Amino acid sequence: MEVMQSLSYPRDLMCALEAWALEQRPVFIVGVPRSGTTRLSNIISSSPEFYRERGDAVETHLVASLPNLYKWKDPGPLLRYLGGKSGVDSIIDRGIKTLRDSSPDRKRKAFVQLYFFAMMYACQPKRIVEKTPLHIFSADFLWCCFPRAQFVCCYRDPRAVYGSMRRRRQVELDRGKKPDDWLNQSPADFSKFYRDITRQFLFLKAKLNGQILPFPYEGFVAEPDESIRVLFERLDSTFESDAMTADHFEQGNTSDPLLYQPVADYGQYWDEFIRPDDAAKIQEICGGDLETLARWSSELGFSVPEARF
Repeated sequence: MEVMQSLSYPRDLMCALEAWALEQRPVFIVGVPRSGTTRLSNIISSSPEFYRERGDAVETHLVASLPNLYKWKDPGPLLRYLGGKSGVDSIIDRGIKTLRDSSPDRKRKAFVQLYFFAMMYACQPKRIVEKTPLHIFSADFLWCCFPRAQFVCCYRDPRAVYGSMRRRRQVELDRGKKPDDWLNQSPADFSKFYRDITRQFLFLKAKLNGQILPFPYEGFVAEPDESIRVLFERLDSTFESDAMTADHFEQGNTSDPLLYQPVADYGQYWDEFIRPDDAAKIQEICGGDLETLARWSSELGFSVPEARF
C-alpha cells in the first residue's frame, strides 16, 4: 500500500494518510452500553464486505489510548484487536517513531488513521467496522479522521438498560469479583449518563445527519432480519442472511452468552433487577429522549416496537 512508502517522513506520512482516509467509509458502532452493540458488531463483521479474521469482538477504546501512544504494545484491547497480525507491529511502530516530533493534534489524528490502515493491511476487509460504545463522545474527532464515516448509534429503553446493568453487576458479585464502577450507578446518575449519550446522538444528527443511524434494540430483537436489512441498506451494503446464524455466535465470551447467541427475544425484561420506583424515576427523566429517538428511527425505516418492561 502506498502509505507504507511514506513512513520515513512526517509530512509525507500525514499527507498520505489523509488521502487514504478520505477514501475510507468506516462504520463505528457506538451508543448506550448493554444495547446490543456486541451482537450487532458480530453480525456486521461476518458480512463479506466488512469481514476480518479475528475472534471475540473486543472494544478498542482507541481514543482513550491516544495519550499513551508510545505504550501501545502493552497488553490490552489495541493489540488484541489486531490479533498480533504479522506486519502490524512494524507498521504502527515505524509510524509512531515518524510522528514523534509532530504536534499533539496532528499526531493523534494521524495515529488513528494509521491504526485503521494497519487493520486494513492485516485483515483485508473492504470496509472497517469498529465497536466501542463510548466512542459516541469522540465521534466528532473520528469524523475528522474519516469524513465519510458512518455511525450506528445503538439505544434501548433506559429502564431495560439499567436492569441489564444491575443483572450484570449481580453476575460479577456472584463470582466474587468487584463490579466496574459504571455498574454501580444510582438511577439518577444512570439517567444523566443515558441522557448524555442520547443528546450526543442529536448533536451529531444536526451536524452529520445522513451519516448517523439510530439503531433501536427493541426492533433488533423483535425483527432481527428486517432490522439488519434496513441497516445494511443505510450503510450502502448488501445484507446476507447467513450473517444471522454464523459460527461466531458460538465462539464468543461464555461469561455472557446472550451477547453471542443469535438475536432473539429471550423473555428477560430485567424487572427482577430493578425496583418499580427506580424504573419510574428513570422513565420520567429519559422517556422524552427515547420518544425522540424512536421517531427518528421510524423515519429511517427501522421497526420500533414498544419496549416491554
